[in-house]
Amino acid sequence: MNRLMVFGIICENKTKVSLLYATHTISINGFTSHVNIEAEYINESQHKTEAKFVFPVEEDSAVYKFEAKIGDVHLVAKSKDKDVAKKEYKEAVDKGQSAILLRETSTSGDIFEYSLGNIPANEKILLQICLVSELSCEVDGAVKFHMPFVLNPRYGLKPADENYQNAPKPKEFSFNASVNWNSQIKDIKSEHPVKVEYQDNKCHATVRMAKEFSFEKDLLLQVYYEDVEKPQVILEKGDENSKGMFSKDIMMINVFPKLPQVKQSAANDYIFVIDRSGSMSGEKIEAAKDTLLLFLKSLPLDCSFNVISFNNDFEFLFKEGSREYSEDSLNEALKFQKNLYASGGTEILDALKSLSDKKPFQNFHRQVFLITDGEVYNTNDVIQLVKSQVNNTRYFTIGIGSGASTELVKGIACAGKGQAEFVMTNDNLKAKVMRLLKLSMQPFVSSVCLSAKHGENNKELSFISVPERLPCIFSEEKLILYLVLHETETSCKNVKLNLCGKIGESDFSLDFEARLFRQNDKEMTIHRLCVKRKIQELEINEDLGKGDEIKSEIVNLGTVANLVSKYTGFVGLKKLIPECKPMSQRASCSVPGSPPPQYLEEEFECMSFDSVDSSTDFVDSGFDFVDSRCLSWAFRRSLNVSDVESFMSSKTTNEDILTCLVDLQAFSGFWNLDDQLAQALNISLKDLNDENPSVSDKVWATALVVAVLREKLASQHCEWEFIEKKAIVWLESQNIQPLYSEKLLEKATNFIKNKMVA
Repeated sequence: MNRLMVFGIICENKTKVSLLYATHTISINGFTSHVNIEAEYINESQHKTEAKFVFPVEEDSAVYKFEAKIGDVHLVAKSKDKDVAKKEYKEAVDKGQSAILLRETSTSGDIFEYSLGNIPANEKILLQICLVSELSCEVDGAVKFHMPFVLNPRYGLKPADENYQNAPKPKEFSFNASVNWNSQIKDIKSEHPVKVEYQDNKCHATVRMAKEFSFEKDLLLQVYYEDVEKPQVILEKGDENSKGMFSKDIMMINVFPKLPQVKQSAANDYIFVIDRSGSMSGEKIEAAKDTLLLFLKSLPLDCSFNVISFNNDFEFLFKEGSREYSEDSLNEALKFQKNLYASGGTEILDALKSLSDKKPFQNFHRQVFLITDGEVYNTNDVIQLVKSQVNNTRYFTIGIGSGASTELVKGIACAGKGQAEFVMTNDNLKAKVMRLLKLSMQPFVSSVCLSAKHGENNKELSFISVPERLPCIFSEEKLILYLVLHETETSCKNVKLNLCGKIGESDFSLDFEARLFRQNDKEMTIHRLCVKRKIQELEINEDLGKGDEIKSEIVNLGTVANLVSKYTGFVGLKKLIPECKPMSQRASCSVPGSPPPQYLEEEFECMSFDSVDSSTDFVDSGFDFVDSRCLSWAFRRSLNVSDVESFMSSKTTNEDILTCLVDLQAFSGFWNLDDQLAQALNISLKDLNDENPSVSDKVWATALVVAVLREKLASQHCEWEFIEKKAIVWLESQNIQPLYSEKLLEKATNFIKNKMVA
């Protein structure tokens, strides 16, 4: 199989194309965002040419506007049936007319391709693309805005119609963002240096670049709102001149439901699936190994587990199937974990398909955790496979690094009735995996219903929910729903909501009340996001024997809302529009598909369509076979005393501290009071023994580590929560009186505090 870097440009003849500038203007309003992208290219050749550009988008984004200005010609694209759009574009280009086409690539819903037909010689092309998105919520409560700039290499069979070169680097680039919230904005963070200014009592903020942008990473903003978990309802008026869903008033509901705690009827079978392809080498595979260590040590005692690693092939830890979680099986898993290294490609389908041949251990509930940074061409095949396993398997997914496929990672989690997370460079992978582990311990939620009432007179609101079948609900996790109202609502100031259903075998009923915010948005953000969500729901149900009917409905929705989808694309043909307001020559804010600097040149020659060999591999084949064991890493760990660094030293991070302590914890939950722990704590073994209040060495050591977790590593509670729980259960099993147990932990805490101060 071949590897291919899927972003960039193709031209029909050898020609020079330069990207003069690129801008992003971003507007973040609560849990939604609007992005306006402008980019200017120039055809520096002496002849007309056709060019194609490929760029990534978030899988949940709704692209609704595509315009181009080529000389005096202003092309405004409209959404049409994808085949019709392609045909009209080809006919126009064959006639020598300028035309534009925007569509999803044939292999992925989160990679778009736009084509510019018959660009005149020495002519500039100004492009404008607009899109809206829902925003996710992070472990620490941050609302995350993510704009992809990087496309990871795709691994798999290469479609014959897809051959790309790398895109030119913009000679100028800028972005700015505005942030609005109905309460105070507590903080705004970014991996890229930015300048943040607050206005209106911190209810509004502006964000600008503080230094030149690097295209090695995606753009990520983390916004911390006051009262982020407070229920929010926004009403957006429909367009009376439109039809269908677009003509109706729509409410966007944002809630964080807190479900009752119910014990599962059966134990869990945990399967950890880890990508060890070549692109995972270095820091990624080491972070994944540390996370696997924490995962294995955090499992509850009454479960079973297995580990699958994959690249070109896949390997089971326990080839015969999952085993009961025990000291012996854990020790085998730890040996497997230490020997993981990265090389090869990303054959995810066969790895997941192997689960279909193995039944869950003793009919336990199977919970799969997938970590990957890669992308594959057969995304739909993978998602369909996961759907076929949903009766006995739930999937939780983690995408690592810039460029991870949002369609793949979110699609697997959605089809697998689980949850998805994404981890950027400085994000905490372990915290996110532990969050998902906690969610996996929640029983399945079913038979969910939503009702809404007028807050003033208790009148029932009549609506259709989108999605119609409410998604999987997890306790205290953000839930976004849309209500398409049957009647116009003018007097409502507050909305009462009721969410009910079953969690496991128990019924639940949750009531929310929220002030109604009315939004007049000419871009119809909420309507477009609602339509996008409806289209996604239809695509998930497409294999239920109603393919033609569903396709027709998607085309109808896409054309009315002017969206790109699996079955609709944008096409704009030459048409002089003198009365149309021209696009700005400059805005403040990156071009779709702008790649990392190492792949860039200010200008370059494009490859002829005819000269592209379908067997060509644009990525150095050596990239796939990097052995991570040959790479240096700041904290190589083993259980040898000489290798265990003191976590109290300034050179050791809190991440290192936690990994070291997790490594030393015994299966049953205790720690040994020995040289290894003493050196890890940077306290002499004699001092540790001298402070022992006449309890066993194991009890005292365990109390000391619990104190360290609570005092030194309090900010990482979500990572060590299950580690501590296991330690406390072990302490309680040692027949220590509850009152004395509290005094023991108090003594250990005071001792650790004094040593930290010293």
